[in-house]
Amino acid sequence: MGNIRSKPQSIEQLERHGSRTRASSPPQAFDLGSASVSGTPQPVEELEICSDDIDPGPPEYSSRRFLMRGGLGLMEPPEVTQWQSFAEIYLMENQLTKLREDPQCPVLLVLFLNRNYELGTISPSFFDYMPALEILNLSRTQIKSLPESLFRLSRLKRLFLNHCESLMVLPPKIGKLQQLEVLDLEGTEIMDLPKEVATLTKLTCLEVSFCPHINWGTKSARANALIPQGTISALSQLEELSIDVNPEDERWKSVVGAIVDDVCSLISLDTLKLYLPRVEHLRKFKWFGTSEVSRSLSHFKFIVGSHDERIMSCLSVDLEFEIERWDRSLKYVNGVGVPIDIQKMLRHSTAFFLDRHTDVTKLSDFGIENMEQLKCCIIWESDRSEIVSETWEDDTRFLESLEYLYVYYMKSLRCIYEGPPRQGSLSHLKCLALVTCPQLTTIFTPGLLKNLDSLEELKVEDCPLVLSLVMCGDTSIYESTHFLSNLKRISLFSLPELISISNGLRIAPNLERMSISDCPNLKSPSTDGICCNFLTGTKGKDNQQGALFC
Repeated sequence: MGNIRSKPQSIEQLERHGSRTRASSPPQAFDLGSASVSGTPQPVEELEICSDDIDPGPPEYSSRRFLMRGGLGLMEPPEVTQWQSFAEIYLMENQLTKLREDPQCPVLLVLFLNRNYELGTISPSFFDYMPALEILNLSRTQIKSLPESLFRLSRLKRLFLNHCESLMVLPPKIGKLQQLEVLDLEGTEIMDLPKEVATLTKLTCLEVSFCPHINWGTKSARANALIPQGTISALSQLEELSIDVNPEDERWKSVVGAIVDDVCSLISLDTLKLYLPRVEHLRKFKWFGTSEVSRSLSHFKFIVGSHDERIMSCLSVDLEFEIERWDRSLKYVNGVGVPIDIQKMLRHSTAFFLDRHTDVTKLSDFGIENMEQLKCCIIWESDRSEIVSETWEDDTRFLESLEYLYVYYMKSLRCIYEGPPRQGSLSHLKCLALVTCPQLTTIFTPGLLKNLDSLEELKVEDCPLVLSLVMCGDTSIYESTHFLSNLKRISLFSLPELISISNGLRIAPNLERMSISDCPNLKSPSTDGICCNFLTGTKGKDNQQGALFC
Protein backbone atom coordinates (compact mmCIF):
# COMPACT_ATOMS: atom_id res chain seq x y z
CA MET A 1 0.00 0.00 0.00
CA GLY A 2 2.97 2.27 0.39
CA ASN A 3 3.59 2.69 -3.31
CA ILE A 4 2.43 5.84 -5.01
CA ARG A 5 0.05 4.80 -7.75
CA SER A 6 -0.20 6.30 -11.18
CA LYS A 7 -3.13 8.64 -11.45
CA PRO A 8 -5.79 7.85 -14.09
CA GLN A 9 -6.79 10.86 -16.10
CA SER A 10 -10.51 10.16 -16.44
CA ILE A 11 -13.43 8.63 -14.65
CA GLU A 12 -13.57 5.88 -17.31
CA GLN A 13 -9.96 4.88 -16.64
CA LEU A 14 -10.42 4.19 -12.93
CA GLU A 15 -11.43 0.56 -13.39
CA ARG A 16 -8.61 -0.05 -15.83
CA HIS A 17 -5.89 1.07 -13.42
CA GLY A 18 -6.85 -0.97 -10.38
CA SER A 19 -3.55 -2.75 -9.81
CA ARG A 20 -0.34 -1.35 -8.49
CA THR A 21 2.99 -2.22 -10.05
CA ARG A 22 5.52 -3.26 -7.46
CA ALA A 23 7.86 -4.94 -9.91
CA SER A 24 8.55 -5.60 -13.52
CA SER A 25 9.79 -8.69 -15.27
CA PRO A 26 13.38 -9.73 -14.56
CA PRO A 27 15.76 -8.04 -16.98
CA GLN A 28 18.00 -11.03 -17.68
CA ALA A 29 17.56 -13.16 -20.82
CA PHE A 30 15.40 -16.21 -20.10
CA ASP A 31 17.05 -19.61 -19.67
CA LEU A 32 14.22 -21.97 -20.44
CA GLY A 33 15.93 -25.17 -21.46
CA SER A 34 13.22 -27.70 -22.30
CA ALA A 35 10.94 -27.08 -19.36
CA SER A 36 7.61 -27.23 -21.17
CA VAL A 37 4.75 -29.57 -20.46
CA SER A 38 5.34 -31.40 -23.72
CA GLY A 39 9.11 -31.48 -23.34
CA THR A 40 9.54 -29.27 -26.42
CA PRO A 41 11.32 -25.94 -25.94
CA GLN A 42 8.84 -23.09 -26.00
CA PRO A 43 9.32 -19.53 -27.29
CA VAL A 44 10.16 -16.92 -24.71
CA GLU A 45 7.21 -14.87 -23.53
CA GLU A 46 7.73 -11.66 -21.61
CA LEU A 47 5.25 -11.11 -18.81
CA GLU A 48 4.76 -8.18 -16.51
CA ILE A 49 4.58 -9.34 -12.91
CA CYS A 50 1.23 -8.60 -11.29
CA SER A 51 0.32 -6.22 -8.50
CA ASP A 52 1.10 -8.55 -5.61
CA ASP A 53 4.52 -9.42 -6.99
CA ILE A 54 7.71 -7.83 -5.79
CA ASP A 55 11.05 -6.73 -7.09
CA PRO A 56 13.02 -10.00 -7.17
CA GLY A 57 15.79 -8.53 -5.07
CA PRO A 58 19.05 -6.62 -4.98
CA PRO A 59 21.09 -5.87 -8.12
CA GLU A 60 23.44 -8.77 -7.47
CA TYR A 61 20.62 -11.18 -8.41
CA SER A 62 20.76 -9.94 -12.01
CA SER A 63 23.74 -12.18 -12.81
CA ARG A 64 21.90 -15.36 -11.76
CA ARG A 65 20.06 -17.82 -13.99
CA PHE A 66 16.31 -17.95 -13.80
CA LEU A 67 13.46 -20.01 -15.20
CA MET A 68 10.53 -17.95 -16.47
CA ARG A 69 7.31 -19.92 -16.99
CA GLY A 70 4.78 -17.28 -15.97
CA GLY A 71 1.45 -16.89 -17.73
CA LEU A 72 1.80 -19.90 -20.05
CA GLY A 73 -1.25 -21.81 -18.81
CA LEU A 74 0.82 -24.70 -17.43
CA MET A 75 -1.13 -27.48 -15.75
CA GLU A 76 2.01 -29.32 -14.60
CA PRO A 77 5.17 -27.78 -13.14
CA PRO A 78 8.54 -28.24 -14.88
CA GLU A 79 10.41 -31.45 -14.13
CA VAL A 80 12.38 -31.33 -10.90
CA THR A 81 15.65 -31.83 -12.77
CA GLN A 82 15.15 -28.41 -14.30
CA TRP A 83 14.87 -26.65 -10.94
CA GLN A 84 18.34 -27.48 -9.72
CA SER A 85 20.51 -24.83 -11.32
CA PHE A 86 18.21 -21.82 -11.15
CA ALA A 87 18.43 -18.99 -8.64
CA GLU A 88 15.02 -17.62 -9.60
CA ILE A 89 11.93 -19.55 -10.74
CA TYR A 90 8.75 -17.81 -11.94
CA LEU A 91 5.66 -20.00 -12.33
CA MET A 92 3.02 -17.39 -11.55
CA GLU A 93 -0.32 -17.09 -13.32
CA ASN A 94 -0.61 -20.69 -14.52
CA GLN A 95 -3.11 -23.48 -13.85
CA LEU A 96 -1.06 -25.58 -11.47
CA THR A 97 -3.05 -27.72 -9.03
CA LYS A 98 -0.09 -29.47 -7.40
CA LEU A 99 3.69 -29.24 -7.11
CA ARG A 100 6.55 -31.72 -6.99
CA GLU A 101 7.18 -33.40 -3.63
CA ASP A 102 10.64 -32.10 -2.78
CA PRO A 103 12.52 -30.49 -5.67
CA GLN A 104 16.28 -30.11 -5.23
CA CYS A 105 17.00 -26.38 -5.41
CA PRO A 106 20.31 -25.71 -3.67
CA VAL A 107 20.82 -22.21 -5.13
CA LEU A 108 17.21 -21.06 -5.43
CA LEU A 109 16.71 -17.54 -4.07
CA VAL A 110 13.35 -16.49 -5.53
CA LEU A 111 10.21 -18.57 -6.13
CA PHE A 112 6.97 -17.11 -7.50
CA LEU A 113 3.91 -19.39 -7.48
CA ASN A 114 1.28 -16.68 -7.16
CA ARG A 115 -1.94 -16.55 -9.19
CA ASN A 116 -2.17 -20.29 -9.56
CA TYR A 117 -5.78 -20.12 -8.47
CA GLU A 118 -6.32 -23.88 -8.25
CA LEU A 119 -3.19 -24.66 -6.24
CA GLY A 120 -4.63 -26.00 -2.97
CA THR A 121 -1.95 -28.09 -1.27
CA ILE A 122 1.81 -28.09 -1.02
CA SER A 123 3.75 -31.14 0.12
CA PRO A 124 5.00 -30.90 3.74
CA SER A 125 8.56 -31.50 2.47
CA PHE A 126 8.39 -29.19 -0.54
CA PHE A 127 10.83 -26.58 0.83
CA ASP A 128 13.26 -29.02 2.45
CA TYR A 129 15.88 -28.66 -0.27
CA MET A 130 15.70 -24.90 -0.77
CA PRO A 131 18.19 -23.75 1.89
CA ALA A 132 18.97 -20.42 0.20
CA LEU A 133 15.40 -19.26 -0.52
CA GLU A 134 14.90 -15.58 0.31
CA ILE A 135 11.72 -14.56 -1.53
CA LEU A 136 8.54 -16.65 -1.72
CA ASN A 137 5.24 -15.61 -3.30
CA LEU A 138 2.17 -17.81 -2.78
CA SER A 139 -0.41 -15.05 -3.22
CA ARG A 140 -3.82 -15.75 -4.77
CA THR A 141 -3.61 -19.50 -4.41
CA GLN A 142 -6.05 -21.81 -2.62
CA ILE A 143 -3.65 -23.12 -0.02
CA LYS A 144 -5.38 -23.94 3.27
CA SER A 145 -2.25 -24.30 5.38
CA LEU A 146 1.48 -23.64 5.23
CA PRO A 147 3.73 -26.73 4.91
CA GLU A 148 6.08 -27.56 7.79
CA SER A 149 9.16 -27.22 5.62
CA LEU A 150 8.40 -23.55 5.00
CA PHE A 151 9.25 -22.73 8.60
CA ARG A 152 12.72 -24.21 8.11
CA LEU A 153 13.64 -21.60 5.51
CA SER A 154 16.15 -19.89 7.73
CA ARG A 155 17.13 -17.28 5.13
CA LEU A 156 13.63 -16.29 4.02
CA LYS A 157 13.29 -12.51 3.89
CA ARG A 158 10.04 -11.85 2.02
CA LEU A 159 6.88 -13.91 2.27
CA PHE A 160 3.82 -12.97 0.23
CA LEU A 161 0.51 -14.61 1.12
CA ASN A 162 -1.99 -11.98 0.09
CA HIS A 163 -5.50 -12.88 -1.05
CA CYS A 164 -5.22 -16.56 -0.13
CA GLU A 165 -8.93 -17.03 0.47
CA SER A 166 -8.68 -20.50 2.03
CA LEU A 167 -5.89 -19.68 4.48
CA MET A 168 -7.35 -18.71 7.87
CA VAL A 169 -4.59 -19.54 10.33
CA LEU A 170 -1.08 -18.15 10.54
CA PRO A 171 0.78 -20.78 12.60
CA PRO A 172 2.86 -19.79 15.66
CA LYS A 173 5.86 -21.36 13.88
CA ILE A 174 6.00 -18.20 11.78
CA GLY A 175 8.21 -16.93 14.58
CA LYS A 176 11.00 -19.25 13.40
CA LEU A 177 11.56 -17.14 10.28
CA GLN A 178 13.93 -14.82 12.09
CA GLN A 179 15.30 -13.17 8.91
CA LEU A 180 11.87 -12.17 7.64
CA GLU A 181 11.65 -8.56 6.53
CA VAL A 182 8.33 -8.55 4.64
CA LEU A 183 5.20 -10.44 5.71
CA ASP A 184 2.27 -9.63 3.44
CA LEU A 185 -1.15 -11.13 4.22
CA GLU A 186 -3.25 -8.36 2.73
CA GLY A 187 -6.67 -9.75 1.79
CA THR A 188 -5.97 -13.09 3.48
CA GLU A 189 -8.43 -13.09 6.34
CA ILE A 190 -6.73 -14.87 9.22
CA MET A 191 -8.39 -15.41 12.60
CA ASP A 192 -5.72 -13.67 14.66
CA LEU A 193 -2.06 -12.73 14.70
CA PRO A 194 0.03 -15.19 16.76
CA LYS A 195 2.11 -13.64 19.52
CA GLU A 196 5.21 -15.22 17.96
CA VAL A 197 5.15 -12.51 15.29
CA ALA A 198 6.71 -10.28 17.95
CA THR A 199 9.97 -12.24 17.53
CA LEU A 200 10.28 -11.17 13.88
CA THR A 201 12.27 -8.11 14.84
CA LYS A 202 13.72 -7.58 11.36
CA LEU A 203 10.29 -6.95 9.82
CA THR A 204 10.11 -3.70 7.90
CA CYS A 205 6.70 -4.42 6.30
CA LEU A 206 3.66 -6.10 7.86
CA GLU A 207 0.30 -6.22 6.09
CA VAL A 208 -2.44 -8.25 7.71
CA SER A 209 -6.20 -8.76 7.29
CA PHE A 210 -8.56 -10.43 9.76
CA CYS A 211 -11.46 -12.78 9.25
CA PRO A 212 -14.92 -11.29 9.89
CA HIS A 213 -16.76 -14.63 10.04
CA ILE A 214 -16.10 -15.86 13.56
CA ASN A 215 -18.65 -16.40 16.34
CA TRP A 216 -17.27 -13.81 18.71
CA GLY A 217 -19.42 -15.19 21.53
CA THR A 218 -17.44 -18.39 21.90
CA LYS A 219 -14.98 -18.80 24.74
CA SER A 220 -12.07 -19.51 22.39
CA ALA A 221 -12.78 -16.42 20.32
CA ARG A 222 -12.82 -14.22 23.42
CA ALA A 223 -9.61 -15.79 24.72
CA ASN A 224 -7.55 -15.03 21.61
CA ALA A 225 -6.74 -11.38 21.14
CA LEU A 226 -6.85 -10.19 17.57
CA ILE A 227 -3.33 -8.79 18.03
CA PRO A 228 -1.60 -9.70 21.30
CA GLN A 229 -0.52 -6.71 23.35
CA GLY A 230 3.03 -5.59 22.65
CA THR A 231 3.32 -7.41 19.32
CA ILE A 232 3.42 -4.29 17.18
CA SER A 233 5.71 -2.28 19.46
CA ALA A 234 8.22 -5.17 19.40
CA LEU A 235 8.61 -4.70 15.65
CA SER A 236 10.74 -1.60 16.05
CA GLN A 237 12.07 -1.60 12.48
CA LEU A 238 8.64 -1.44 10.83
CA GLU A 239 8.44 1.04 8.00
CA GLU A 240 5.11 -0.10 6.58
CA LEU A 241 2.10 -1.35 8.54
CA SER A 242 -1.39 -2.21 7.28
CA ILE A 243 -4.11 -3.64 9.52
CA ASP A 244 -7.40 -4.47 7.80
CA VAL A 245 -10.27 -5.40 10.13
CA ASN A 246 -14.01 -5.93 10.08
CA PRO A 247 -15.40 -2.63 11.47
CA GLU A 248 -17.94 -4.59 13.53
CA ASP A 249 -15.29 -6.80 15.14
CA GLU A 250 -15.59 -6.24 18.89
CA ARG A 251 -12.11 -7.66 19.41
CA TRP A 252 -10.62 -4.80 17.40
CA LYS A 253 -12.56 -2.23 19.39
CA SER A 254 -11.14 -3.71 22.58
CA VAL A 255 -7.49 -3.48 21.47
CA VAL A 256 -7.39 -0.50 19.11
CA GLY A 257 -6.32 1.93 21.84
CA ALA A 258 -3.31 -0.21 22.77
CA ILE A 259 -2.48 -0.78 19.10
CA VAL A 260 -2.44 2.97 18.47
CA ASP A 261 -0.03 3.37 21.41
CA ASP A 262 2.20 0.68 19.90
CA VAL A 263 2.08 2.28 16.46
CA CYS A 264 3.03 5.66 17.85
CA SER A 265 6.19 4.14 19.31
CA LEU A 266 7.50 3.03 15.90
CA ILE A 267 10.12 5.60 15.02
CA SER A 268 10.84 4.24 11.52
CA LEU A 269 7.22 4.00 10.36
CA ASP A 270 6.59 5.70 7.03
CA THR A 271 3.39 4.02 5.75
CA LEU A 272 0.28 3.21 7.77
CA LYS A 273 -3.22 1.86 7.03
CA LEU A 274 -5.57 1.73 10.00
CA TYR A 275 -9.24 1.83 10.99
CA LEU A 276 -10.03 3.95 14.06
CA PRO A 277 -13.58 3.63 15.44
CA ARG A 278 -13.41 6.96 17.32
CA VAL A 279 -11.98 10.34 16.39
CA GLU A 280 -10.24 10.46 19.77
CA HIS A 281 -7.80 7.78 18.60
CA LEU A 282 -6.30 10.28 16.17
CA ARG A 283 -5.29 12.49 19.08
CA LYS A 284 -2.45 10.15 19.97
CA PHE A 285 -0.70 10.72 16.66
CA LYS A 286 1.76 13.53 17.25
CA TRP A 287 3.45 13.20 13.87
CA PHE A 288 1.14 15.63 12.18
CA GLY A 289 2.14 18.80 13.93
CA THR A 290 3.34 22.04 12.37
CA SER A 291 6.74 22.36 14.02
CA GLU A 292 9.93 21.63 12.11
CA VAL A 293 10.73 18.71 14.39
CA SER A 294 7.41 16.97 13.71
CA ARG A 295 7.69 13.73 11.76
CA SER A 296 5.02 12.88 9.22
CA LEU A 297 3.99 9.69 7.49
CA SER A 298 4.59 9.92 3.75
CA HIS A 299 1.79 7.40 3.11
CA PHE A 300 -1.32 6.82 5.22
CA LYS A 301 -4.85 5.55 4.82
CA PHE A 302 -7.11 6.23 7.79
CA ILE A 303 -10.76 5.32 8.21
CA VAL A 304 -12.18 7.20 11.17
CA GLY A 305 -15.64 6.95 12.70
CA SER A 306 -18.43 4.54 13.45
CA HIS A 307 -17.96 2.54 10.28
CA ASP A 308 -20.54 0.02 9.13
CA GLU A 309 -19.12 -2.55 6.71
CA ARG A 310 -22.23 -2.15 4.58
CA ILE A 311 -21.22 1.40 3.67
CA MET A 312 -18.39 0.20 1.51
CA SER A 313 -20.43 -2.57 -0.11
CA CYS A 314 -22.47 -0.04 -2.08
CA LEU A 315 -19.47 1.71 -3.61
CA SER A 316 -18.69 1.06 -7.26
CA VAL A 317 -15.40 -0.49 -8.27
CA ASP A 318 -14.10 2.77 -9.68
CA LEU A 319 -14.78 4.67 -6.47
CA GLU A 320 -13.18 1.97 -4.33
CA PHE A 321 -10.07 2.29 -6.44
CA GLU A 322 -10.22 6.06 -6.34
CA ILE A 323 -10.13 5.92 -2.56
CA GLU A 324 -7.24 3.48 -2.45
CA ARG A 325 -4.92 4.97 -5.03
CA TRP A 326 -3.93 8.13 -3.16
CA ASP A 327 -0.85 8.21 -0.97
CA ARG A 328 -2.45 10.07 1.97
CA SER A 329 -6.17 9.47 2.35
CA LEU A 330 -8.66 10.12 5.13
CA LYS A 331 -12.19 8.68 5.33
CA TYR A 332 -14.46 10.29 7.88
CA VAL A 333 -17.56 8.13 8.41
CA ASN A 334 -20.80 8.98 10.22
CA GLY A 335 -19.16 12.04 11.72
CA VAL A 336 -20.61 14.68 14.00
CA GLY A 337 -19.39 18.23 13.71
CA VAL A 338 -15.90 19.18 12.59
CA PRO A 339 -13.46 17.76 15.19
CA ILE A 340 -10.09 19.47 15.46
CA ASP A 341 -8.34 16.10 15.08
CA ILE A 342 -9.99 15.56 11.70
CA GLN A 343 -8.97 19.04 10.63
CA LYS A 344 -5.36 18.40 11.62
CA MET A 345 -5.24 15.13 9.70
CA LEU A 346 -6.97 16.69 6.70
CA ARG A 347 -4.16 19.24 6.53
CA HIS A 348 -1.80 16.42 5.51
CA SER A 349 -4.22 14.50 3.25
CA THR A 350 -4.32 14.34 -0.53
CA ALA A 351 -7.67 12.51 -0.58
CA PHE A 352 -10.75 13.02 1.62
CA PHE A 353 -13.80 10.77 1.71
CA LEU A 354 -16.69 12.28 3.65
CA ASP A 355 -19.32 9.61 4.22
CA ARG A 356 -22.79 10.16 5.73
CA HIS A 357 -22.15 13.41 7.58
CA THR A 358 -25.29 15.45 8.20
CA ASP A 359 -24.53 18.44 10.42
CA VAL A 360 -22.06 20.52 8.45
CA THR A 361 -23.51 22.86 5.84
CA LYS A 362 -20.60 22.96 3.40
CA LEU A 363 -17.22 21.42 2.74
CA SER A 364 -15.42 24.63 3.65
CA ASP A 365 -16.59 24.12 7.26
CA PHE A 366 -13.59 21.80 7.60
CA GLY A 367 -11.31 24.78 7.13
CA ILE A 368 -10.03 26.31 3.91
CA GLU A 369 -6.48 26.27 5.23
CA ASN A 370 -6.73 22.51 5.90
CA MET A 371 -7.35 21.58 2.26
CA GLU A 372 -4.34 23.09 0.53
CA GLN A 373 -2.93 19.64 -0.38
CA LEU A 374 -6.25 18.02 -1.26
CA LYS A 375 -6.38 16.50 -4.76
CA CYS A 376 -9.38 14.17 -4.50
CA CYS A 377 -12.64 14.57 -2.60
CA ILE A 378 -15.55 12.11 -2.43
CA ILE A 379 -18.77 13.18 -0.71
CA TRP A 380 -21.26 10.37 -0.15
CA GLU A 381 -24.82 10.48 1.18
CA SER A 382 -24.78 13.88 2.82
CA ASP A 383 -27.42 16.47 3.69
CA ARG A 384 -25.60 19.71 2.82
CA SER A 385 -27.13 22.26 0.46
CA GLU A 386 -23.93 23.40 -1.24
CA ILE A 387 -20.35 22.21 -1.48
CA VAL A 388 -18.62 25.58 -1.32
CA SER A 389 -19.88 28.83 0.13
CA GLU A 390 -18.16 32.19 -0.32
CA THR A 391 -17.44 33.29 3.25
CA TRP A 392 -13.70 33.99 3.31
CA GLU A 393 -11.21 36.75 2.62
CA ASP A 394 -10.94 38.12 -0.91
CA ASP A 395 -7.45 36.78 -1.56
CA THR A 396 -8.22 33.22 -0.49
CA ARG A 397 -8.38 30.46 -3.09
CA PHE A 398 -10.40 27.42 -2.10
CA LEU A 399 -9.64 23.88 -3.32
CA GLU A 400 -7.10 25.21 -5.78
CA SER A 401 -5.21 21.88 -5.76
CA LEU A 402 -8.34 19.68 -6.14
CA GLU A 403 -8.30 17.51 -9.29
CA TYR A 404 -11.12 14.99 -8.71
CA LEU A 405 -14.51 15.70 -7.13
CA TYR A 406 -17.16 12.97 -6.79
CA VAL A 407 -20.53 13.77 -5.24
CA TYR A 408 -23.02 10.95 -4.60
CA TYR A 409 -26.46 10.83 -2.95
CA MET A 410 -26.57 14.36 -1.56
CA LYS A 411 -30.28 14.70 -0.99
CA SER A 412 -30.31 18.44 -0.20
CA LEU A 413 -27.59 19.68 -2.56
CA ARG A 414 -28.83 22.66 -4.58
CA CYS A 415 -25.62 24.13 -6.00
CA ILE A 416 -21.90 23.47 -6.26
CA TYR A 417 -20.58 26.91 -5.44
CA GLU A 418 -22.48 29.64 -3.65
CA GLY A 419 -21.33 33.21 -4.10
CA PRO A 420 -18.86 34.82 -6.54
CA PRO A 421 -16.04 32.32 -7.22
CA ARG A 422 -12.57 33.42 -6.18
CA GLN A 423 -10.01 33.41 -8.96
CA GLY A 424 -8.05 30.16 -8.78
CA SER A 425 -10.63 28.20 -6.82
CA LEU A 426 -11.12 24.75 -8.40
CA SER A 427 -8.69 25.80 -11.12
CA HIS A 428 -7.00 22.37 -11.26
CA LEU A 429 -10.20 20.32 -11.29
CA LYS A 430 -10.01 17.57 -13.96
CA CYS A 431 -12.98 15.30 -13.20
CA LEU A 432 -16.38 16.15 -11.74
CA ALA A 433 -19.15 13.61 -11.07
CA LEU A 434 -22.57 14.47 -9.65
CA VAL A 435 -24.81 11.45 -9.08
CA THR A 436 -28.28 11.18 -7.49
CA CYS A 437 -28.70 14.69 -6.14
CA PRO A 438 -32.50 15.15 -6.25
CA GLN A 439 -32.53 18.88 -5.32
CA LEU A 440 -29.63 19.99 -7.50
CA THR A 441 -30.56 22.86 -9.80
CA THR A 442 -27.34 24.80 -10.39
CA ILE A 443 -24.06 23.22 -11.43
CA PHE A 444 -22.10 26.00 -13.15
CA THR A 445 -22.30 29.75 -13.52
CA PRO A 446 -20.24 31.71 -16.06
CA GLY A 447 -18.09 33.00 -13.22
CA LEU A 448 -17.24 29.48 -12.10
CA LEU A 449 -16.65 28.33 -15.68
CA LYS A 450 -13.81 30.83 -15.95
CA ASN A 451 -11.94 28.85 -13.28
CA LEU A 452 -12.46 25.44 -14.91
CA ASP A 453 -9.96 25.48 -17.75
CA SER A 454 -8.46 22.21 -16.46
CA LEU A 455 -11.75 20.26 -16.46
CA GLU A 456 -11.48 17.22 -18.74
CA GLU A 457 -14.46 15.07 -17.76
CA LEU A 458 -17.97 15.74 -16.49
CA LYS A 459 -20.59 13.24 -15.38
CA VAL A 460 -24.11 14.19 -14.24
CA GLU A 461 -26.56 11.41 -13.44
CA ASP A 462 -29.97 11.06 -11.82
CA CYS A 463 -30.49 14.75 -10.97
CA PRO A 464 -34.17 15.28 -11.87
CA LEU A 465 -34.38 19.06 -11.32
CA VAL A 466 -31.47 20.09 -13.52
CA LEU A 467 -32.74 22.21 -16.43
CA SER A 468 -29.31 23.11 -17.72
CA LEU A 469 -25.73 22.62 -16.65
CA VAL A 470 -25.01 26.35 -16.45
CA MET A 471 -27.29 29.04 -15.11
CA CYS A 472 -26.78 32.42 -16.72
CA GLY A 473 -28.82 35.46 -17.65
CA ASP A 474 -27.53 37.44 -20.59
CA THR A 475 -25.44 35.14 -22.77
CA SER A 476 -24.66 37.87 -25.31
CA ILE A 477 -21.85 39.29 -23.16
CA TYR A 478 -19.97 35.99 -23.60
CA GLU A 479 -20.25 35.82 -27.42
CA SER A 480 -16.48 35.97 -27.91
CA THR A 481 -15.60 33.70 -24.99
CA HIS A 482 -14.85 29.97 -25.10
CA PHE A 483 -15.27 28.09 -21.82
CA LEU A 484 -13.97 24.67 -20.77
CA SER A 485 -11.22 24.56 -23.35
CA ASN A 486 -9.88 21.19 -22.08
CA LEU A 487 -13.19 19.37 -21.63
CA LYS A 488 -13.06 16.12 -23.59
CA ARG A 489 -15.81 13.87 -22.20
CA ILE A 490 -19.37 14.49 -21.06
CA SER A 491 -21.75 11.86 -19.63
CA LEU A 492 -25.38 12.79 -18.99
CA PHE A 493 -27.81 10.17 -17.68
CA SER A 494 -31.36 10.32 -16.30
CA LEU A 495 -31.87 14.08 -16.46
CA PRO A 496 -35.56 14.23 -17.42
CA GLU A 497 -35.87 18.05 -17.21
CA LEU A 498 -32.63 18.93 -18.99
CA ILE A 499 -33.49 21.19 -21.93
CA SER A 500 -30.09 22.68 -22.71
CA ILE A 501 -26.42 22.18 -22.01
CA SER A 502 -24.84 25.49 -23.00
CA ASN A 503 -27.78 27.64 -24.09
CA GLY A 504 -25.62 29.31 -26.69
CA LEU A 505 -22.40 29.74 -24.71
CA ARG A 506 -19.30 28.71 -26.65
CA ILE A 507 -17.85 25.82 -24.74
CA ALA A 508 -15.69 22.70 -25.06
CA PRO A 509 -13.90 23.35 -28.37
CA ASN A 510 -11.92 20.12 -27.85
CA LEU A 511 -14.80 17.88 -26.84
CA GLU A 512 -14.19 14.31 -28.01
CA ARG A 513 -17.01 12.22 -26.60
CA MET A 514 -20.53 12.77 -25.32
CA SER A 515 -22.73 10.04 -23.80
CA ILE A 516 -26.39 10.84 -23.22
CA SER A 517 -29.21 8.63 -21.98
CA ASP A 518 -32.70 9.32 -20.67
CA CYS A 519 -32.61 13.08 -21.31
CA PRO A 520 -35.75 13.33 -23.48
CA ASN A 521 -36.04 17.15 -23.56
CA LEU A 522 -32.49 17.95 -24.59
CA LYS A 523 -31.98 20.15 -27.66
CA SER A 524 -29.59 19.56 -30.52
CA PRO A 525 -25.96 20.54 -29.82
CA SER A 526 -25.72 22.34 -33.16
CA THR A 527 -27.86 25.17 -31.79
CA ASP A 528 -26.28 25.34 -28.37
CA GLY A 529 -22.68 26.37 -28.81
CA ILE A 530 -20.86 23.02 -28.69
CA CYS A 531 -18.02 22.45 -31.09
CA CYS A 532 -18.99 19.07 -32.59
CA ASN A 533 -16.02 18.56 -34.89
CA PHE A 534 -14.64 15.05 -34.46
CA LEU A 535 -17.18 14.41 -31.68
CA THR A 536 -18.15 10.81 -31.05
CA GLY A 537 -20.65 9.50 -28.56
CA THR A 538 -23.81 7.63 -27.69
CA LYS A 539 -27.36 8.63 -26.94
CA GLY A 540 -30.50 7.07 -25.57
CA LYS A 541 -33.30 6.10 -27.93
CA ASP A 542 -35.44 9.10 -26.91
CA ASN A 543 -32.50 11.48 -26.98
CA GLN A 544 -30.72 13.82 -29.26
CA GLN A 545 -27.17 14.77 -28.44
CA GLY A 546 -27.47 18.13 -26.79
CA ALA A 547 -25.99 21.40 -25.78
CA LEU A 548 -23.28 21.68 -23.19
CA PHE A 549 -23.78 24.47 -20.67
CA CYS A 550 -26.65 26.86 -20.20
